[in-house]
Amino acid sequence: MCLPATIIADGTVISQDTTWTMDKSPHYIAGTVQVAKGARLTIADGAIVERLKPVPCTTDCVGTTPATGVINVASALVVGGKYQTQLLGLMVSNLTVQTGGGTVSIQYGLLEDTFLQISNVQPFTMMHTTAYRLNVIPKVQNSVTTYQPLNNFEPSFTSAYIKYNTLIDSAVFYFDPSDTIQYNLFLSLVSPLVLANTSMPTDPNALTQQNSFLFKHGSSNTNRMVVETYGRYDSRLVYMLDFTNNTTRERPTRRSSDRAWQTVRTRAIRSCPMSSIIRSPLSSRIRQRLPIRNTAFRMNKR
Repeated sequence: MCLPATIIADGTVISQDTTWTMDKSPHYIAGTVQVAKGARLTIADGAIVERLKPVPCTTDCVGTTPATGVINVASALVVGGKYQTQLLGLMVSNLTVQTGGGTVSIQYGLLEDTFLQISNVQPFTMMHTTAYRLNVIPKVQNSVTTYQPLNNFEPSFTSAYIKYNTLIDSAVFYFDPSDTIQYNLFLSLVSPLVLANTSMPTDPNALTQQNSFLFKHGSSNTNRMVVETYGRYDSRLVYMLDFTNNTTRERPTRRSSDRAWQTVRTRAIRSCPMSSIIRSPLSSRIRQRLPIRNTAFRMNKR
């Protein structure tokens, strides 16, 4: 970590529009920052925001969520725009009743060991961003480090745009039929995307398509599961979702520079027949709209 050029004191409340800039980076958050209602915090292109990282384990241990480097958003947080902006070891949250409820937009970000604690109260945007170890904690056992999601910690999105991102060794999120999730690359997904309760009063406009899921041998996601569902379903809404052209691949045992992620076999862990997903008659047009081969889906209640 570089020596901080700007220290953001614990308990700082941002009550008017504020910009953290590249020339004053890195910005070090000593504790918790609140973006108050009516204010906007902009983390400008090229800026670096971080917290003091914990010392890595030398013996068996399980990591914890950060107690410092927390940004609570009650109004608006805008990260980046055109050039890479770094969030390192932070927690961004809009969940709490008193200090949450705001909007979060991240574009052209680099996220490392960061947690997004996002509710579905407000729209969320993440585009053109690379995330390493997003929403996971490390687990060290016998000198081997793996990553695991936190139970009941997954962000939940409504009317979100998740496009053109690369997520590596990350746990992901709950989404619903209002979200657009396209053109993303998921490397060694720790936990699957979760299609949450789809009982909505209007027709869905979600597009969950053109995503790629690649796995290393020994991945903690042992079933290579990439999408599963949760809750009660209105079959009319489920079959209108577009899951086309998602692919799942596995890294070969022997690695070479030109074959590091070459397809060795496509994993369809549970290539469910249509009738097990949708329990109402479907026209041929609808059947063609939800091809699930070449993708690992589990469309059962959890």
